[in-house]
Amino acid sequence: MKQTNKQIKQRKKLNTMKTIFKSAAVLFGMALLSTGTFAATKMQKDTVENDVSASVTYFENTAGVDVNIDNATACEAVVTLSDADGNVVLTDKFTTEKGDVKKSYLVDKLAEGEYTISVSTNDEVTATTLTLSSEDSEETFYEF
Repeated sequence: MKQTNKQIKQRKKLNTMKTIFKSAAVLFGMALLSTGTFAATKMQKDTVENDVSASVTYFENTAGVDVNIDNATACEAVVTLSDADGNVVLTDKFTTEKGDVKKSYLVDKLAEGEYTISVSTNDEVTATTLTLSSEDSEETFYEF
């Protein structure tokens, strides 16, 4: 039986659609397989205990210092902020529980300049220098 041009075009179109459907099914299967593989692989969790970082934030002429202790162990902690001359201007003693800890301090009454912030946890002391400035308007991060 002889096929008409219209039937030939329809058959080619049908074959093209079958090919596209097969390709889409293969791609979907590969994506599903890779997702399963990724989910089966254990994600590496940050295991550094008492990982300390700090940031200085400004909002409408108000300055704040945020201290983060990631993967904190249950312990006594002390945050100390000292001016450039070594005078202690802020001390906070607290007990941490296991997990992440965030402490925030309002420091808008402090003069502009450099300060040393130190965090003591489990007999370990980490410190860094941060700068308070009215010229800053964006959050500044400090790593210990």
